[in-house]
Amino acid sequence: MQENKIVEIEPKDLKDDMLLIDIRTNQEHAHLSLDRPHFHIPLEDIQIPKFLKDYQLTDDKTLYVMCRTGGRSKYFINQLEKAGFNNAINVKGGILRAKEQGLLMTEHKLFYWNIKSQTNFLIGASLFIGTILFLFVSTAFLLIPLTIGFLLILESITNKCFLESFVKSMPWNKP
Repeated sequence: MQENKIVEIEPKDLKDDMLLIDIRTNQEHAHLSLDRPHFHIPLEDIQIPKFLKDYQLTDDKTLYVMCRTGGRSKYFINQLEKAGFNNAINVKGGILRAKEQGLLMTEHKLFYWNIKSQTNFLIGASLFIGTILFLFVSTAFLLIPLTIGFLLILESITNKCFLESFVKSMPWNKP
């Protein structure tokens, strides 16, 4: 089965009246975003059938899709086509190309870690602090590294990281 060639548009050719969606993560969008009308929904939060229904997308409407460099948006467009929506256009090169082309945008010089880095920090700090407290304060603190170890084993079995879910729920990771 041959996949359709994805239609692309240069960021500089975007118009304010175009239906544009930015599918980057919340952190990426908070750091750098276009100063023009657009929707922002992280790709990981989109359920395609619900998305098509909620936005009443039919082939008589054109959807322009943007991510960081164009890779995720191409993937998303392919998923839309598999679901029956065939009028999505990729914003070539994503937000980085838009920045290169001088489009107006808001840029925040924020320091942030991605979710994986935050989760790894939480795991490492919990193991380290739990072990130090176990050695020098009370044997009860052995429960901290044991709990973290158990959660990591559970992740490998269920393919769901409970610590990552916890990190995602933190207020600094909310839009």
